[in-house]
Amino acid sequence: PIGSLFYTTNAFSPAALPEKFDSNSPAEPVPASGSFPTDPQTNKGDFNSTATKYYTGSISENHVVSVVDVAANAHLTDINVGSTPTTVWRAPNGKIFAVLKSNQIKIIDPTTDTVETTVDISCTDAEATSVVNFSQDSNYPYYYVPCMQDGTLHKMRLSDNSEVDTFNIGGSPVTA
Repeated sequence: PIGSLFYTTNAFSPAALPEKFDSNSPAEPVPASGSFPTDPQTNKGDFNSTATKYYTGSISENHVVSVVDVAANAHLTDINVGSTPTTVWRAPNGKIFAVLKSNQIKIIDPTTDTVETTVDISCTDAEATSVVNFSQDSNYPYYYVPCMQDGTLHKMRLSDNSEVDTFNIGGSPVTA
């Protein structure tokens, strides 16, 4: 959330659009308007660093990250990421990270709403990634990506997105 605003999503309802909610208001959430892809199935998203845009992945076969203008609560554009985005996160450097079922992360520049980098995560099983977690300590510029099927956790350097280490933690890690 940014301040009192957040968006609700429902990935299990094909027609569900993200809904804007203000926790300081008793009003019901308001669905975003505009030309969203058919059956968007929006999932966990995040705001840009100024809270003027909200990014949400479409877990349907649309292969897009949809961008919502927060002030107007309206769909702005779709960013083709080439595979199914399961979740979207804002990094401490302000970039938007779309985690894909294809064990990739597409890094989006929020000033241009274009993909600037693709990061491959070396999970041994297909469709094993769904989250990314960033260190909040500026002296520790790393992020972590768990592979749910093979029990590994990948430590990545934020400055160049290179893999620093892989930890075999066993089980099925679903978050970092």
